Amino acid sequence: MDKKSFKLIKMDPFKKKKGVVNKFQIRWQLIRTQAKKIKDVDLKLEFVKNFISQYPSKENYARVKNWMVMSAMPYKEVECKLLFTKGKEYLETITYSMEDEANDFEMFTDEELMLVYKDLKKRKYTFQFDKAPTTHVKFMESLKEYLGIY
Repeated sequence: MDKKSFKLIKMDPFKKKKGVVNKFQIRWQLIRTQAKKIKDVDLKLEFVKNFISQYPSKENYARVKNWMVMSAMPYKEVECKLLFTKGKEYLETITYSMEDEANDFEMFTDEELMLVYKDLKKRKYTFQFDKAPTTHVKFMESLKEYLGIY
């Protein structure tokens, strides 16, 4: 199936739209958390591009594109911003033919899941919302239950 046949879902954090991609998918959250630790922008982008190449779903396209936009913001250097722009261009070359994965915590080690849990536990949403989105809360509840955290 070619990528033109998909109506790609747009992620707009300021509007609630039917069909907005849920970014709380465990594999993506693990990749995002691991990418945060990579300081070299080229390596960080290659790591995330490898993920989207391995898991080319339209939902992952929206997740990665949003991540690239948001991750580029703190960089002041034009060279770094250009790398993120090229990363977004790369996203347009992929055929998005895979179905989105369900959240299956059993596919990951407890260490990987704790990495995600600790990262998301610190996340603040006050720049966008009054409180954490329901999708975040539900994901964290499921993750805590799986890990036996009370």
